[in-house]
Amino acid sequence: MIKRPLEIYRLMIRAVFATNGRQRIANDSAAHAAILIEEIVGHASRSIDVVCHSLSMDVWGLPSVRQAVERAIFERRARVRIVVTDEQACQENVAYYRAIGATVQIFPRPDFCVNFLVADGRYFRVEPDCSARKGFAYINKPDWAAELAADFDKIYGLAQSA
Repeated sequence: MIKRPLEIYRLMIRAVFATNGRQRIANDSAAHAAILIEEIVGHASRSIDVVCHSLSMDVWGLPSVRQAVERAIFERRARVRIVVTDEQACQENVAYYRAIGATVQIFPRPDFCVNFLVADGRYFRVEPDCSARKGFAYINKPDWAAELAADFDKIYGLAQSA
């Protein structure tokens, strides 16, 4: 049976998780972003922290991504915090994630166009330019993940006090 490219991509990510690999995982499209988010969130047991420009429907609105976040919240009791940096963010997704128990802060910063997710202080995905939909992820770089988690805490604190 011939596997489709996205199936192969998902299997590669799962292999990295299974082997606790430290290699960089490329993220070249919205479909890759969704798969990475699903897999990272699927492994998170304590915390999921997200900075996202708009919580777009083509990633955060997908049923598979929503279900992964729901399972993290309801089955594993993970804390989910999201900071959205665009006031015109997808309000449907903002409302949805708030409704399932995620804390969502709107922190307007039109000049800030970096998206990232860090989970359990260990796994992370970064999109350096939110308009390009290209990024990378690491499954086992706890030192870098800790730096991102600290950055998230600063941004989240600013968003709360705004």
